[in-house]
Amino acid sequence: MDSELKEKTIVFFDGECLVCNRFVILLLNHSDKLDYYYAPLFGETFNKLEIAKHYLDSDSIALYKNETIFIHAQAIEIITKSLGGIYKFVSWGIKLCPHFISDFLYKLFARLRFVIFSRIETCALIPADQKSRLLP
Repeated sequence: MDSELKEKTIVFFDGECLVCNRFVILLLNHSDKLDYYYAPLFGETFNKLEIAKHYLDSDSIALYKNETIFIHAQAIEIITKSLGGIYKFVSWGIKLCPHFISDFLYKLFARLRFVIFSRIETCALIPADQKSRLLP
């Protein structure tokens, strides 16, 4: 594994998912608060992390932080907490909800996301000053 990846906090997301892409854009818009990098699930960066292969499926958004993978609702809880502001309420809601319920709701939404929202053919346009945050 690339040793410099150990130092990074990376959000892995589904590039074909409209909701995932919008979430990444939201995070990029708050980049002054976050030191996150972004990479597609099952992309080159993902494949370099041996630990990631054991935890993820195609319906997951994941957060790689301090050599640990957080998936499903727990990943969303940590990310929204780090955003601060109004997003902390989402974090608190997830934290207060029993883990099995929050993960069930996450997985249900993940399963239905392409029914509710369409797949996208191209990723959203990323501002030039943020492109260094995108990993292959």
